[in-house]
Amino acid sequence: MVEGGKKIVPLAKVKNLLQKEEDKRQLSLVQRSALDHAIASSSLSLGKVEKLVKKLKELEHVDEAIAIKIADILPGSTEEVGAIFAKERFNLSKEEIDAILDIVGAMG
Repeated sequence: MVEGGKKIVPLAKVKNLLQKEEDKRQLSLVQRSALDHAIASSSLSLGKVEKLVKKLKELEHVDEAIAIKIADILPGSTEEVGAIFAKERFNLSKEEIDAILDIVGAMG
């Protein structure tokens, strides 16, 4: 997804891209730091993240950017899902939150 001229990608993709680049050349300090963060924070494979994002986008209030945030964070509670949606102009129902948690739980 492109937002503000920048493409939003999941941490798993960042990890994948930087690992491929690292095989070709030495990474800069910033790139190395980004790779270290992606490795530490990304627990799912890129394939699983892509499937998770696709499933989440099927839900009514979940666009690609939010689906990617959910895939990166893998919320395990109602409060964590609520924090992801805190900036949105709507409130999720308990059923919508439960659906998100069920999808994340099945993929994680």
